[in-house]
Formats: sequence, structure tokens, C-alpha cells
Amino acid sequence: DLTPSKGQKFKAATVTFAQPEGGTAAVQSTGFEGLKPGSYHLVVHEGAACAKPGAALKAVAASDLSFSATADSSTIDLSGVAISVSGDGAVVGHALVLTDDKKGKPGKTLACGPIALEHALDQ
Repeated sequence: DLTPSKGQKFKAATVTFAQPEGGTAAVQSTGFEGLKPGSYHLVVHEGAACAKPGAALKAVAASDLSFSATADSSTIDLSGVAISVSGDGAVVGHALVLTDDKKGKPGKTLACGPIALEHALDQ
């Protein structure tokens, strides 16, 4: 669950990571109601907790997931994402941060939340 930073006017959102065994991950969300149209980034950070506003967080390598939001969209649906949900280098246990776009790179933190394992599908 991503909680908007102080002063943000969009609603909290739930972001889900799913990865079939041996496959690439998919990232989906609902709930970004009120997010302004534009370019954004979801970034997995090394730490598990969200830092104080303005504090720098170090990103995990290859974890910048950029996307565009439109005026009538409150969802994200990204497939073929090169991250691991479980095992070595897993995103579980890290913080997920939503940022605005600053010249093609992550900018200001807009929301943050811990990535937790809710359940695994039996195969």
C-alpha cells in the first residue's frame, strides 16, 4: 500500500507484484484516483521503511518502473518487468516509492509504502 506524502491530493493506492515461477514480473495497481496526468516512476529502494520527507533513498538496481498517467486513469498495468518478487534480489522487504518525473528520471517523492509478501500461489 502506498501512502501519499503530506500535501498530495490523490488517494492511497495498492500496488501488486506478481511473478510466475521462472517468468517475468507484472506490476498492477488500483487507487491512484486524483493523480495528475503525466509521467511517474515506481522505484524500489534498498531500505524497508519510508524516510522522512526530503531524505534521500538509495534505489535498488534496475528497479525504476516508469509509467504515464492520463486524466481518466487510476490504474497501472506493467508486464515483463525485470525484477524478482521472491528469491535472491527480491523486492519484498523494501520500500516502494512513487515519484514524479524529472527529465526522465525519478524526482520528488509523492507516496511510499513497504513491499510485503501477502501470499504465494501454489504451483
